[in-house]
Amino acid sequence: MRQKGESIYRKEKDSDLWEQFREGNADAFAELYNLYADSLASYGYRISNELPIVKDAIQDLFIELWRSKNNLQPVDYVKAYLFKSLRYKLLRYGKLNLLYTTNDRLSDDLADEFSIEAKIFRKEEEAEMAEKIRLALKTLSKRQQEAVTLKFYHGFTNEQVAEIMSVNYQSATNILHRSMLILRKHFSLPVLLSIHFLFPA
Repeated sequence: MRQKGESIYRKEKDSDLWEQFREGNADAFAELYNLYADSLASYGYRISNELPIVKDAIQDLFIELWRSKNNLQPVDYVKAYLFKSLRYKLLRYGKLNLLYTTNDRLSDDLADEFSIEAKIFRKEEEAEMAEKIRLALKTLSKRQQEAVTLKFYHGFTNEQVAEIMSVNYQSATNILHRSMLILRKHFSLPVLLSIHFLFPA
């Protein structure tokens, strides 16, 4: 209940910031950037594997938003809107990894900085479980990793995952379901249920 209440508060807060930004409030715009730049970088790097391109795309995205603020419409969920916009921009750049292979070539340093595993398991006492889940997640395809990242790490609903990934609801649900079936080969059900609480909303 507490998480749900916080989520509703965050959504309402973001909507207020969005409206202030649309009216030309630079402080509200800066706050939105500060709130979501890191998570956008984490997500963008996960689906493109090219950090400089991701950073440029995020900068371009916010520059375009500011320039077009007077023409923007109200949005129901600002976070989902930003994620979808970044994904579309990377797709336009031709830098979205649409092959979704299981080959992960991230360097150790960049993986520690931006990967889902490093951000989820920051606490030293969770290191052993973090390593096990990190290895398990690597057995998923890139498409499955993206869906799991959006669902559990970034706290999106199945409907929002579908919207961001530009697939229908059933496809997103199927991707997440298959991902959990694969993870069940590595972990017991109680451990899988606990994973959700290791992903901050």
